[in-house]
Amino acid sequence: MHKYTFARNRFYFDTSVINRIHEDPDSDSLVAKIKTYSGIYISVFTLAELMAHPNKDERTRLLKLTKDISSGYRPLAMPSELLKRSLDVLLSGVHTMDASMGPNWNGVWIAFSDPSLIDGDDYLEVVNWKKQQEEWYQEMHDTGRPYIQDALLKLSAKERHSIISRPSKILRYFVNQPDYLPDLVYEMAIRCGHESFTKNLTNQVLQLEPWRFFLGGLAHGFYIRSVQKEGFSKKFNPGSIDTQQAIYLAGCDTFVTHDVGQHRMLRWLVPLGHQKRQIWHYDQFRKWILNLP
Repeated sequence: MHKYTFARNRFYFDTSVINRIHEDPDSDSLVAKIKTYSGIYISVFTLAELMAHPNKDERTRLLKLTKDISSGYRPLAMPSELLKRSLDVLLSGVHTMDASMGPNWNGVWIAFSDPSLIDGDDYLEVVNWKKQQEEWYQEMHDTGRPYIQDALLKLSAKERHSIISRPSKILRYFVNQPDYLPDLVYEMAIRCGHESFTKNLTNQVLQLEPWRFFLGGLAHGFYIRSVQKEGFSKKFNPGSIDTQQAIYLAGCDTFVTHDVGQHRMLRWLVPLGHQKRQIWHYDQFRKWILNLP
């Protein structure tokens, strides 16, 4: 199996890109070009969303297409696994990390390799898993938004503006709270199995790109869904899966999406990284890959 090491530009594809390639009139040419490139990442989320497609024939075609263009790379792991592994690396002093999904996802890998093996029970399991991934996030904001809005109304106009004018204000607000981030990182580290973790390591953890992008995505979601006065509907903004995929910025050079809300979120998040990255809309990638010699 291929390792995640190559010199060329690494692309991460959101599920929306797979769908667009499949629907594109030049799909055959696109797939042929992409297969010669060998630098495309997908994740567990990509597979789960494709496996949850209600039409079996269409689902099979989408998964086969994805297999063709992903160069045999094992999909990237869940965010929770990547957060844990990056913390393991920091605390052990090791300098490399396997980002691919673990052996607990072997069933998904087998189904990805042969979509005909996905039966009715497998489909329902994936659909329920995807539903749970979205529901906890939506419920969190549905429950919390009234309290956040009420708290904001109690602030002076100047204080309120300093928080709600744009997402970066929210991020700066949390960073400036002396106890919030140390407590949050400590709790997350404990959940990752590091019971001896101490809060004085917080600044080191926050230099890890998986943590920066993941927490930044949650801060952006908090602003969009719970803080801003208008435009907070789930219909027009990234849901749980789209938001959590922010962590995959840490493992690519260019993140490609066809989703407008996700594209907007990622453009806001990308400066949090330590290296230059690009956020491309599908049409931009399409033009680029078709023009390759």
